[in-house]
Amino acid sequence: MLTVEVYLGLGGGTFNGVYITVGGTYFVGDPVYVVFRTQDPASGVVVGSLSATGFGAWTNLSFGTGWTNFASGWQTGQYRKIGDMVYLRGLVKRTSGSSLTVTTLPTGHRPPGDLLFDVISNDLLGRVNILTTGAINLAIGSVTYVNLSDIPPFSITA
Repeated sequence: MLTVEVYLGLGGGTFNGVYITVGGTYFVGDPVYVVFRTQDPASGVVVGSLSATGFGAWTNLSFGTGWTNFASGWQTGQYRKIGDMVYLRGLVKRTSGSSLTVTTLPTGHRPPGDLLFDVISNDLLGRVNILTTGAINLAIGSVTYVNLSDIPPFSITA
Protein backbone atom coordinates (compact mmCIF):
# COMPACT_ATOMS: atom_id res chain seq x y z
CA MET A 1 0.00 0.00 0.00
CA LEU A 2 1.12 3.52 -0.77
CA THR A 3 0.72 6.22 1.86
CA VAL A 4 0.59 9.84 0.77
CA GLU A 5 0.79 12.57 3.40
CA VAL A 6 -0.20 16.09 2.41
CA TYR A 7 0.83 18.85 4.84
CA LEU A 8 -1.02 22.14 4.66
CA GLY A 9 0.77 25.13 6.20
CA LEU A 10 -1.08 27.63 8.36
CA GLY A 11 0.97 30.51 6.93
CA GLY A 12 3.83 32.50 8.40
CA GLY A 13 6.97 31.11 9.99
CA THR A 14 9.42 28.99 8.07
CA PHE A 15 6.77 26.63 6.66
CA ASN A 16 4.22 28.22 4.41
CA GLY A 17 2.66 26.02 1.80
CA VAL A 18 2.10 22.39 0.93
CA TYR A 19 4.46 19.47 0.77
CA ILE A 20 3.84 15.81 0.12
CA THR A 21 5.61 12.78 1.55
CA VAL A 22 5.23 9.36 0.01
CA GLY A 23 6.01 6.03 1.63
CA GLY A 24 5.50 2.40 0.78
CA THR A 25 5.47 0.41 -2.42
CA TYR A 26 2.87 1.05 -5.08
CA PHE A 27 1.62 -1.22 -7.82
CA VAL A 28 -1.00 -0.11 -10.35
CA GLY A 29 -4.42 -0.83 -8.95
CA ASP A 30 -3.26 -1.03 -5.31
CA PRO A 31 -5.06 1.09 -2.74
CA VAL A 32 -3.65 4.49 -1.86
CA TYR A 33 -4.03 5.80 1.68
CA VAL A 34 -4.11 9.58 1.81
CA VAL A 35 -3.57 11.57 5.00
CA PHE A 36 -4.20 15.32 5.09
CA ARG A 37 -2.46 17.08 7.98
CA THR A 38 -2.39 20.69 9.11
CA GLN A 39 0.93 21.60 10.67
CA ASP A 40 1.74 24.62 12.85
CA PRO A 41 4.58 26.43 11.06
CA ALA A 42 6.29 27.63 14.23
CA SER A 43 6.38 24.39 16.19
CA GLY A 44 6.05 21.81 13.44
CA VAL A 45 3.30 20.14 15.45
CA VAL A 46 0.48 18.52 13.50
CA VAL A 47 -2.66 20.26 14.71
CA GLY A 48 -5.25 18.36 12.70
CA SER A 49 -5.57 15.47 10.27
CA LEU A 50 -8.02 13.68 8.06
CA SER A 51 -7.38 10.36 6.37
CA ALA A 52 -9.16 8.84 3.44
CA THR A 53 -9.16 5.62 1.49
CA GLY A 54 -11.94 4.56 -0.82
CA PHE A 55 -10.85 1.66 -2.92
CA GLY A 56 -12.73 -1.59 -2.76
CA ALA A 57 -11.05 -4.84 -1.95
CA TRP A 58 -9.99 -7.28 -4.63
CA THR A 59 -12.56 -10.03 -5.29
CA ASN A 60 -11.53 -13.54 -6.34
CA LEU A 61 -12.75 -14.62 -9.77
CA SER A 62 -15.52 -17.20 -10.03
CA PHE A 63 -13.94 -19.33 -12.72
CA GLY A 64 -15.61 -20.78 -15.78
CA THR A 65 -15.64 -24.54 -16.30
CA GLY A 66 -12.12 -25.99 -16.25
CA TRP A 67 -10.38 -22.71 -15.31
CA THR A 68 -8.47 -22.01 -12.08
CA ASN A 69 -5.57 -20.06 -10.61
CA PHE A 70 -2.18 -20.96 -12.07
CA ALA A 71 -0.40 -22.28 -8.96
CA SER A 72 0.36 -21.56 -5.34
CA GLY A 73 2.66 -18.58 -4.94
CA TRP A 74 1.41 -16.82 -8.10
CA GLN A 75 -1.07 -13.91 -8.05
CA THR A 76 -4.62 -15.28 -7.93
CA GLY A 77 -7.23 -14.21 -10.46
CA GLN A 78 -9.12 -11.20 -9.09
CA TYR A 79 -11.05 -8.09 -10.09
CA ARG A 80 -12.17 -4.84 -8.53
CA LYS A 81 -13.87 -1.60 -9.49
CA ILE A 82 -12.70 1.89 -8.57
CA GLY A 83 -15.16 4.51 -9.75
CA ASP A 84 -16.11 3.46 -13.26
CA MET A 85 -12.84 1.59 -13.91
CA VAL A 86 -12.45 -2.20 -13.60
CA TYR A 87 -9.07 -3.75 -12.77
CA LEU A 88 -8.02 -7.36 -13.34
CA ARG A 89 -5.00 -9.25 -12.10
CA GLY A 90 -3.67 -12.76 -11.74
CA LEU A 91 -2.27 -15.74 -13.57
CA VAL A 92 -4.87 -18.33 -14.58
CA LYS A 93 -4.97 -21.59 -16.51
CA ARG A 94 -7.37 -24.17 -17.91
CA THR A 95 -6.98 -27.60 -16.38
CA SER A 96 -9.77 -29.48 -18.13
CA GLY A 97 -12.40 -29.26 -20.83
CA SER A 98 -12.50 -26.97 -23.83
CA SER A 99 -14.16 -23.81 -22.50
CA LEU A 100 -12.44 -20.57 -23.44
CA THR A 101 -14.44 -18.54 -20.89
CA VAL A 102 -12.12 -17.80 -17.98
CA THR A 103 -14.81 -16.08 -15.92
CA THR A 104 -17.84 -13.82 -16.18
CA LEU A 105 -17.72 -10.43 -14.50
CA PRO A 106 -20.77 -9.47 -12.44
CA THR A 107 -23.27 -6.82 -13.50
CA GLY A 108 -21.83 -3.38 -12.82
CA HIS A 109 -18.34 -4.53 -13.84
CA ARG A 110 -18.96 -5.03 -17.57
CA PRO A 111 -17.83 -2.84 -20.48
CA PRO A 112 -20.41 -1.00 -22.63
CA GLY A 113 -18.85 -2.53 -25.76
CA ASP A 114 -16.78 -5.64 -26.45
CA LEU A 115 -13.06 -5.17 -25.77
CA LEU A 116 -9.94 -7.06 -26.78
CA PHE A 117 -6.53 -7.04 -25.09
CA ASP A 118 -3.11 -8.49 -25.82
CA VAL A 119 -1.82 -10.70 -23.01
CA ILE A 120 1.07 -13.05 -22.36
CA SER A 121 -0.08 -16.62 -22.70
CA ASN A 122 2.49 -19.36 -22.09
CA ASP A 123 5.37 -17.00 -23.03
CA LEU A 124 3.66 -16.04 -26.30
CA LEU A 125 1.31 -13.27 -27.38
CA GLY A 126 -2.32 -14.06 -26.77
CA ARG A 127 -5.61 -12.17 -26.86
CA VAL A 128 -8.40 -11.91 -24.32
CA ASN A 129 -11.84 -10.59 -25.23
CA ILE A 130 -14.05 -9.01 -22.57
CA LEU A 131 -17.65 -8.96 -23.75
CA THR A 132 -20.63 -6.83 -22.75
CA THR A 133 -22.05 -9.99 -21.15
CA GLY A 134 -19.10 -9.91 -18.72
CA ALA A 135 -17.50 -13.01 -20.26
CA ILE A 136 -13.70 -12.93 -20.28
CA ASN A 137 -12.68 -15.26 -23.11
CA LEU A 138 -9.29 -16.44 -24.30
CA ALA A 139 -9.52 -15.75 -28.03
CA ILE A 140 -5.91 -16.51 -29.01
CA GLY A 141 -3.24 -18.20 -26.96
CA SER A 142 -2.40 -21.18 -24.82
CA VAL A 143 -4.49 -22.39 -21.90
CA THR A 144 -1.25 -23.34 -20.06
CA TYR A 145 -1.43 -19.88 -18.48
CA VAL A 146 -2.95 -16.48 -19.21
CA ASN A 147 -1.71 -13.33 -17.50
CA LEU A 148 -4.76 -11.19 -16.67
CA SER A 149 -2.45 -8.57 -15.13
CA ASP A 150 -1.55 -7.55 -18.72
CA ILE A 151 -5.07 -6.15 -19.17
CA PRO A 152 -5.18 -2.41 -18.43
CA PRO A 153 -8.08 -0.95 -16.43
CA PHE A 154 -11.20 -0.45 -18.54
CA SER A 155 -14.25 1.77 -18.16
CA ILE A 156 -17.78 0.54 -17.60
CA THR A 157 -19.24 3.75 -19.05
CA ALA A 158 -19.64 4.66 -22.71
